[in-house]
Amino acid sequence: MGHKNTKLSKKNVKKIMRETRFTKKEVLDWYRCFLLDCPTGKLSRSELVKIYDALFPNGDHSTFTEAVFRACDINNDEHICFYEFITTMSVMARGTLNERLQWVCQIFDTDCDGTISRDELEELIFTIVAITGGKVCRETACERAEAIWIKRADDEIDGIPVTVLTKIIMSARKTLIQSE
Repeated sequence: MGHKNTKLSKKNVKKIMRETRFTKKEVLDWYRCFLLDCPTGKLSRSELVKIYDALFPNGDHSTFTEAVFRACDINNDEHICFYEFITTMSVMARGTLNERLQWVCQIFDTDCDGTISRDELEELIFTIVAITGGKVCRETACERAEAIWIKRADDEIDGIPVTVLTKIIMSARKTLIQSE
C-alpha cells in the first residue's frame, strides 16, 4: 500500500482510518515518516534490526526482532509495507493493555496454534528480559514460566490460549514487577 507512489490514495487513507485508531492527519504523518526511513515503501528485516539496535543498544533483541518481523509481515513477502506497519502501530500505540499483551503473546506463538506452549512461554520471558539488557539465565526464565504455567486456566490443554495468557499476565504483572 503506497510504495509505488509517494502519496497514499484517499481510499487507502480511509481504509487505514477504519482499521486503526489513527486520524487522517496521523496516518499521513506516519506515512511521511515511514517513507523517510523506508523510501521504497517497504521495511526489510535488516532495516528493522537497525531500528531495534537504536532502541535497545544494550540488549539482545535478535529473537524479538525476528518474531516482530514475522508478525508484521502479514502477507509473508519478506517486507513490511506501510499498511502492515500502521496496523501494528495502532495496536501498540492506541490499543488497550489487553490488546497489546495479546499481540506480544501472539508473536511468540511460533507454531501458530493459538496457544503458548511451555517452551514458547519460557522463550517469551527470556527474550523480554534480554531485550532490555537484563541478565537472566534459562533456569530463571524456566522458573518464571513454571509459575505462570501453574496458574493456567485449564490443565487439560497442551498450551495456554493466547487470551488466557494475556489475562494471567495482566493479573500477575504487579507481582512480577514487585519481585524485580
